[in-house]
Amino acid sequence: MNRIKKYKYVIIAPIVLAVVVFGLRIATKNDNAIIDEKNTKTVSLINIGELLGAEHLTQSVGQIDSKQSVDMKAQVNGTIKSVNAQIGGRVYTGQVIASFTNADSYANLAQAEAGVKIQEARLSEITGGSRSEELNVSELAVKNAESGLDATRSSVVETVRSAYIGTNDVIYNKIDPMFSNPRTNPKLTFNTNNFEIENRIKINRMLIEDMMKSWSSDVNALTKTGNLNNAISVAKENLATIASFLDDMATIVNALDENTTLSAATISTYKASVSASRSTISGHISGLSSAQSALSSSITGYEQAKQQLSIKESGGTSDQVRAQQALLDQAKANLLAAQAQYAKTIITSPINGEIASLPIKVGQYVGVNQTVVKVINKNNLHIKSFINTDDIPFVKAGDTVLVENIGEGIVTVVSPGIDPSNGKVEVEISIPEEKEKAVIEGEYVHVTIQSKRDPLAVSNTILLPIKAVKVSSKGAFVYIVENNIVLEKQIEVGNVLGTEVEVVSGLTQYDSVVSTTRGVNVNDKVTIE
Repeated sequence: MNRIKKYKYVIIAPIVLAVVVFGLRIATKNDNAIIDEKNTKTVSLINIGELLGAEHLTQSVGQIDSKQSVDMKAQVNGTIKSVNAQIGGRVYTGQVIASFTNADSYANLAQAEAGVKIQEARLSEITGGSRSEELNVSELAVKNAESGLDATRSSVVETVRSAYIGTNDVIYNKIDPMFSNPRTNPKLTFNTNNFEIENRIKINRMLIEDMMKSWSSDVNALTKTGNLNNAISVAKENLATIASFLDDMATIVNALDENTTLSAATISTYKASVSASRSTISGHISGLSSAQSALSSSITGYEQAKQQLSIKESGGTSDQVRAQQALLDQAKANLLAAQAQYAKTIITSPINGEIASLPIKVGQYVGVNQTVVKVINKNNLHIKSFINTDDIPFVKAGDTVLVENIGEGIVTVVSPGIDPSNGKVEVEISIPEEKEKAVIEGEYVHVTIQSKRDPLAVSNTILLPIKAVKVSSKGAFVYIVENNIVLEKQIEVGNVLGTEVEVVSGLTQYDSVVSTTRGVNVNDKVTIE
């Protein structure tokens, strides 16, 4: 019985051993398969043939712009008399938007118009002969011209005195509080970091003190029979000195901050005082120029009136006719100048459009070159954007553009040159007419320009992402896949264009390369996405 059991064990043992060995082989094979699967990497390929004809996307930021947009700036200093429009309002070419207080300009215009008529009449008198009543008229004209000249002289005296009084207020009431001992040993009441300008200010304040004393004596002695042209010249020279001094004060004061010993309120007061003072001086300079022009015109008118009376009394000669014709021509030139000056006080729209900005109000003082109104034509809106030079070979007129919150647009213009301010190329993009009302001039939008790669436009070169190229001391290489195994292929590269590099040789349109060399090695087993 025991022998039978022993035989059973002998027979069963080899069978068990075979089963175990077979199981171990199966397990080992499965483990190797799992390990092999884990070591297999997944890669994506770039098809060179598709790449050459692929779409190139250029992303940028553009600004809504109008092809008809006008920023109108003041051409004269003055106070706004009327505002006849409002923001968003529709205006038409030639429509009056606002006007300055312009009684002086209008008077000069009327005087110039009358001057032309007078010279025309005098020329007619010379060429046609004079009658006794005409002599009476000429004599009256001389008296009127003399009265006008007398009134102008009185006005000039007042203008010079006003300039002195205004300057006196600026120096002693608005600027001197920023100094200690301003009249004898001027020193600023605060510290600055610009010692050069600070020293210049101290020296000029001392010089201004002497200048103001001398000017005061001149003004007190000034009469309408004095040398008014000289008085005007001295006043303008003094105002120019004050203006330069205030420019330096503005530089110093505007650089102040709360880190100084002054409070924020004091700094604000100083800045306001300097700004107001500069406007005051600028206004007086303009007033003196107008007064000088009026004086010159009045003197000329008086001399011409006397000359005309002399002509009528003695009868005209050919020389007198030529002289009178010249006077008429001069009068017409004065009229053109007066018309131009008057036109500067009337703000009219140069285009049909809408008011986009109107930063003025009645009674406001406006300086030369200050913006008074902006008019845009919303029927001519487009997008102005700038692209990098790397994208130049691809972007062209006619390309479709995806515009944020607007839809599709079209590239209409690609600048042939580079903008020196930013080193980029300007591109204009049209906006669908139905979308123009939904956008605002000056608004920024994201744009994506969709361009087809043109092999001819890029000299038949292939552009690959830089990450798809491996560069070593042996040269440049790309990875290709054959039978799921990564192989290396040498190429010749050219220029780097942004995130892409030119492939000059080594690839054809029939090749496909691994999209990135990172994490991939030669002889790796891979699967393709």
